[in-house]
Amino acid sequence: MKAKVFLILTVLFGLISVSLGQTKQSGVNELIQKAIHTSKEAFVKYDTNLYKQSIGLCERALSADPQNPLAKYYLAYNQYRLLIMPAGNGNLFDDYFSKSVENLKSISNIKGFESEANALLAAVYMMKLARNQSEAPAIAQKVYALLGKAQAYDSLNPRVYLVKGIMLFHTPKMFGGSIQKALDNFNKAIPLFKNKTGNSVEWGYLETLAWKGQALTKLNKPQKAEEVYNKALKTEPEFSWIKHVLLPALQKQISESASKRSLNNKQVSTLNIIIKNLSNNKGNVRIGLSNSEESYESNIFFKRAAVNIKNQTAKCTFKNVPYGTYAIKFYHDENKNKELDKNMFGMPTEDYGFSNDATGNFGPASFEDAKFTVNKKVLIIKMNAQ
Repeated sequence: MKAKVFLILTVLFGLISVSLGQTKQSGVNELIQKAIHTSKEAFVKYDTNLYKQSIGLCERALSADPQNPLAKYYLAYNQYRLLIMPAGNGNLFDDYFSKSVENLKSISNIKGFESEANALLAAVYMMKLARNQSEAPAIAQKVYALLGKAQAYDSLNPRVYLVKGIMLFHTPKMFGGSIQKALDNFNKAIPLFKNKTGNSVEWGYLETLAWKGQALTKLNKPQKAEEVYNKALKTEPEFSWIKHVLLPALQKQISESASKRSLNNKQVSTLNIIIKNLSNNKGNVRIGLSNSEESYESNIFFKRAAVNIKNQTAKCTFKNVPYGTYAIKFYHDENKNKELDKNMFGMPTEDYGFSNDATGNFGPASFEDAKFTVNKKVLIIKMNAQ
């Protein structure tokens, strides 16, 4: 009887232990999934505090299951992200770096994590390289060795090609860097993200699109870069890095390039203006070139000049005048007081005139009468003083 009771109790305790173990593991998995979700949100929002929250969740999972490889991986991933962000500057850099390296090394030989751990470890060492250029040869060699190892374990791991592309993007050409080769790696990675299954590692797709856009921009393909950025925003409309940094910068560059091309392609003329039959050679002639009726009537000219007189003739040249419609006013400022002198009845006492030798009734000639078209590379405008 006692033996029978003992057997029942043993089975009962065994079932309770299994149940508790399953409950505990379920709690660990829930913490890890929450940590992964928080990491994704942190990347989209570029939020240091969210990365730190994800670290806290990973640490809680590891306190219950110290050897859990996925918890260690995402703990290292969050630490890597903090190396990139302002929180990774100063004294915190070495702390995040060493902890991330330690965590990744501890899972680099665990089945299913060999490729992922080595690829992320290569990315972590890239941050060390960016911080300390004096160690560039040794660290670069280590990065490529880790990527080679990661690729040997899993040639279809998209994060291998992402990290390799970033490395090639930043490496100077004289040391083997290449924007085109970087782009080739980003292009290899993108379709692999869609087909990747297995170990619950889920980051990198949006980041690859961001880097592809930057590579296309460097290769002077801004329209294609814009398409890539919009593709990323279609997947994640609030992706902060592209939405608030990369895409606005690219659009500004495209706009400036278009304006520059427009200016370079705009046809311009040189106007040679000749004014004859002035009363004498005193003072100078003040000339105003208008490019609109408003400019003409307000005397706020597109171009203006004051020129000397010789043989009762004044000559002036206006360069870089875009093709279009213009009108000219001038007056002979004999006493150089910068005004057209008039008598007590308001009639001019100094020579004046308008393009087309237009005349006005009790005032200046109208813009309609004085206007002319600039449509040649060199145009001679002849006028007579009135």
